[in-house]
Amino acid sequence: MAPQRAGQKRKVVEVPRPEPEKQKEEEEEEGELDDELDGALIDDGDSEDESEEDDDDDDEDDDDVDEDEDEELDSDEIPSSEDEEDVRQQLRDLKTGSNTNTKRASTPPEKLVGSDTGRDISAISPDTPVHPLQEGYEDKPNYRIDTDANGNPRYVYGEIDPAYDSDDSEAPATTNTIGNIPLSYYDAYPHIGYDINGKRIARPAKGEALDSLLDSIDLPEGWTGLTDPTTGKPMQLTKDQLETLKKLTRNETPGDGYDPYPEMVYYFTGKEEVMPLSAAPEPKRRFVPSSHEHRRVMKMVKAIKEGRIQPFREQTEEDRERQEQEEEFASYDVWANEEPQPDHVMNVPAPKLPPPGYEESYHPPAEYLPDNAEKAAWEQQDEEDRDRDFLPRDHAALRRVPGYERFVKEKFERCLDLYLAPRVRRSKLNIDPESLLPKLPDPQELKPFPTTCAAVCRGHEGKQLWRVKLSASEAVNVVTWRPGKDTFILAAACGEEVYFMVPQGDLCDPEIETASRAILDAGF
Repeated sequence: MAPQRAGQKRKVVEVPRPEPEKQKEEEEEEGELDDELDGALIDDGDSEDESEEDDDDDDEDDDDVDEDEDEELDSDEIPSSEDEEDVRQQLRDLKTGSNTNTKRASTPPEKLVGSDTGRDISAISPDTPVHPLQEGYEDKPNYRIDTDANGNPRYVYGEIDPAYDSDDSEAPATTNTIGNIPLSYYDAYPHIGYDINGKRIARPAKGEALDSLLDSIDLPEGWTGLTDPTTGKPMQLTKDQLETLKKLTRNETPGDGYDPYPEMVYYFTGKEEVMPLSAAPEPKRRFVPSSHEHRRVMKMVKAIKEGRIQPFREQTEEDRERQEQEEEFASYDVWANEEPQPDHVMNVPAPKLPPPGYEESYHPPAEYLPDNAEKAAWEQQDEEDRDRDFLPRDHAALRRVPGYERFVKEKFERCLDLYLAPRVRRSKLNIDPESLLPKLPDPQELKPFPTTCAAVCRGHEGKQLWRVKLSASEAVNVVTWRPGKDTFILAAACGEEVYFMVPQGDLCDPEIETASRAILDAGF
């Protein structure tokens, strides 16, 4: 019995045996099928030998069928005999048109089976279901040949319909290929770009004003109000993207679990440690002169002995001139060529403090020193109402002058005024005062008007202290007063009437005024 190869034994199901001639042909075909499953390219002589070995293996399998028949029939993983017959029939049909005397085709047999791409057919067993070939399947090219404008052939490829197991099965829909070009360039065109095949992408339809209003009121999920620059359609974002944008607008970290302020890792501690980081003893080379440095020093010593290096040679005339030039170059006036530059047009220097006066002297004259009453009045006033911030004091010597307690505050207020009071340069208007006066007409144009003095009204030249009106029709003829210090009564004759008057205000005290009124009341 021929030795059995590992991995080649298959479970079979007993089927009705065909006639002897058909059985012989089927056995030869099964042997060739086994060779194909192994993926070997052999000659006709070798295929016959292996067919005989496979026949022996099949005989052994037939002998074992009776023992394991019950167990195999109970298994759900055993393919039916109809499926195996379909697969064998398909392989026979494919082999009909080929020459059996030549080498076998290089096309992998797994591609001849059907849609299970990339599966090794040698691993097919009764435990693995096999998909039959599709009916009417034809491998046609995915292009057509046209003629271009020059008469040359042009290949036009059709749309690719990816299968489920293709790498492009989950590829996104056809997108715009205009790149980073803004869509505003296509405002004058009915399309917004081109797809990967060079076809125009139509502009998406836009709703009316009412539709846009309703869309703004009923905001759908993922609405952003933005437009996709590649398609021109409203941009829809996922919940995660919206959450990320919300965190970015709030200056929060977009990622979960990210700590922007982690605890500081003290790589170098400021604490002085008692024990060293490394207690290894110092190596011997730290205390032995370096041989490399010794060789360099010996080379220098040899060069000095030979005269190639002169450490203390006398300076030549060229060296002296060079040294003098360096000294002259180094000693020059930095501000010799400095030219005064005018200040900026808007530069306004800070106003200077007024110069100190006699009252600020440590030994002022006596007339500048305040007395006790002036000191008390100055202390009772508020700080804002005082004419000056200090009182002059007399000191016998300058060394006896104490520290000024308001020095820091005054300097602070000075800096505060310079900081808060902006200085602005205002141009003074150079205007002639006569230009501000109105232009009067010529007096000759204003005639007739009086030109001769007809009457002169003269009055007294004394000082008027009090005035009162007595009568509107009669003139005052006589005015007299009652002599005395205790009263102040005036009498005036106006026509046939006599008037008694008591002056009021600053001319008469309230007591004299009361006494004068009492005398008049008693007499009349």
